[in-house]
Amino acid sequence: KLIALAEESIAVGKAKWDDRDVQRGNLFESAAAFREAIFYLETIEPKPECIHEARRGLAEATQELEKRYRDQRFLADRAINLGQWETAQRELTELIEMVPDRTDDRNREASAKLMDVEKRVKGGK
Repeated sequence: KLIALAEESIAVGKAKWDDRDVQRGNLFESAAAFREAIFYLETIEPKPECIHEARRGLAEATQELEKRYRDQRFLADRAINLGQWETAQRELTELIEMVPDRTDDRNREASAKLMDVEKRVKGGK
């Protein structure tokens, strides 16, 4: 049963990976699905072959998400530093969409910055 659940999670992870350019949150969801598959397989010995696919998928999705997040954060920070509030607002919104989990530190950081930027946009500063 756990192997079947893991294989389903791997399939979801692959599908989200394939659609990583369709929606910003797909990379995050891909990594989460691969992480879930690994969790299902933790207690199984010997490990089935699909564990390698889950680990490889998790590594790829995590690396790509981190790269894209860093690039997007740079754009957001640059807009903030230049006082381009509307651009900063857009870039921060994209960061939040990229990491939709509100408990994730990256989401919390972007959300806090977005609140500050939105105040500036409304205040006309």
